[in-house]
Amino acid sequence: MQAPLLRALSADSGASDESSASPGVSLPYQALFERAHYGVVILDGHHGVVQTNQALRTLLGYEAQALQGRPLSDLVHGQCRGRVEARLEDQAEALLPAQEPFEARLVRRDGKILWASLVITALRPAPTPQEPAAFVTVEPISLRRRAEASLRESQARWRMLFESHPEPILICTDAGIMLINVSGARLLGADHPDEVVGRTLASFCRPELHPVLRERLDSAQAGVTVPLIQHELIRLDGDTRWVESWAVPLVHRGERAAQVVLRDVTEQRNLERKVLAAVDQEQRRIGYDLHDGLGQQLAATAILAKILHRKLEGHASAETLRMAQQIEQHMNRSITATQHIVRGLCPVELERYGLAGALEGLTSAVRATHQVGCTFTDHSTHVRADSVVETHLYRIGQEAMTNAVRHSGATQIQVILESTRRATELTIRDNGSGFEVAAVQNGLGLETMRYRARLLGAHFSIEPTPGSGTTVHCYLAAS
Repeated sequence: MQAPLLRALSADSGASDESSASPGVSLPYQALFERAHYGVVILDGHHGVVQTNQALRTLLGYEAQALQGRPLSDLVHGQCRGRVEARLEDQAEALLPAQEPFEARLVRRDGKILWASLVITALRPAPTPQEPAAFVTVEPISLRRRAEASLRESQARWRMLFESHPEPILICTDAGIMLINVSGARLLGADHPDEVVGRTLASFCRPELHPVLRERLDSAQAGVTVPLIQHELIRLDGDTRWVESWAVPLVHRGERAAQVVLRDVTEQRNLERKVLAAVDQEQRRIGYDLHDGLGQQLAATAILAKILHRKLEGHASAETLRMAQQIEQHMNRSITATQHIVRGLCPVELERYGLAGALEGLTSAVRATHQVGCTFTDHSTHVRADSVVETHLYRIGQEAMTNAVRHSGATQIQVILESTRRATELTIRDNGSGFEVAAVQNGLGLETMRYRARLLGAHFSIEPTPGSGTTVHCYLAAS
């Protein structure tokens, strides 16, 4: 915006109207000079003020007569005066084009200090020191400097919070980890953040997780806040830690990035695993107690009821015989119900025949008890998993089938188990009424299934379609 006036002054610096009170801008360019939105001051060979425009006078709070003939240095703060004078001398001696802008503090008439960006341009050599020799454009930058100072303070505060935050925080782009705090470096097994800067977060995870991390980074870079997940991290020393991670969009040095926050949940998961193992153990104990205690008493009572019924035959009335028979039938139904409870609390088939055998027994029990079509398909080609994994997967399947028959009104349930050396997949699909996930998001049964899958490090999903049934899927990659 300063270019037209600069060219005009440079080309016509020696011209002056005879009617003008003092040398300065010739009449053809007077309007351009006066209407410039930035301040302009024309100086003579002694660096005294020859002419000023309205923008400069307003900026400094002076009338034109008060500035006429004054040295420019009078308008400059003492700490900046030497620099301005040196710039003027250099420009006059070299007759260079306009210098690069430089910043200096000016003093207003009322004593207030303001920051300005100055550009000095030498004019062609004047015949006398009183003729115009240079002009200076003045653009106020106090607001900009305050904004820059505020930005620097904000960045310093952010950096302090970032560095001192107890949670590991990473700034990630397509190029990898661009910034990481001390807590993050320690979590990844590094002594200093520089050891991991430039590496990708995926390089600390198992290969099967790489597509998930790629998708999450893309989402964050697109401006989407990425929800929390749990996954494994493999440290530089080879140790494995479990973390919760989530990401928010961020701009880092002009590039779209993701701020990833990690939380080490290894100890929490170990504790949860112990608690759940204790719960499963207690369920087994209760199941055994029911089988060995209540179950045996019911069986003995049922035998006595049967003996009583036989002894009453031919000696008691028909009504008495009917009641004795009903007692025997009720006892048998109680025994059956107790057996189902014991099987739920303590799946003996799981210990004897493994996950496939236990699920097959469970589907048979559901089919007999609830009078629904319940099938089991086993595509396993791998040896049995450890007992903890089988127990969690069995409980997930058990809960899914219970939900299908009790809450969705399903008449057909399919249970599919696929186990290979690479992964184990369990799918439970029904034709019930389905449900809205949001309506039962915090239900105990659903949360327990998610909880068990999370402890295993498995991917768990529920895909309900209102009116069309529900599919529960659990995918566990081999360690």
